[in-house]
Amino acid sequence: MKNVLILLFTCVQILSCSKSTHPDYFGTIKPSHPADEIVVNGASEPQYLDPTLVSDSSSRLMTSGMFVRLVESHPQTGEIIPDLAQSWDVSKDGLEYTFHLR
Repeated sequence: MKNVLILLFTCVQILSCSKSTHPDYFGTIKPSHPADEIVVNGASEPQYLDPTLVSDSSSRLMTSGMFVRLVESHPQTGEIIPDLAQSWDVSKDGLEYTFHLR
């Protein structure tokens, strides 16, 4: 009986390490959505999609993906670094900012 369990366990391990069956996806199951879509399981319906009104985790999960910032601050140095904008220009008088998006 012990040998049968070891053989069964070995077979399961070998089968679980098989290559993906679809080149566009990681894993062995082809999702029902196209490769250029992101599907998020929010677990519940978001209360708000306005980032100024968000107070629950479901709404925060949705709005964090919907509202990307142009720039953000580096978590350790506080330096302004690109987020959605790959670069930006500031006018000589400092009143006009031109962002170049990625």
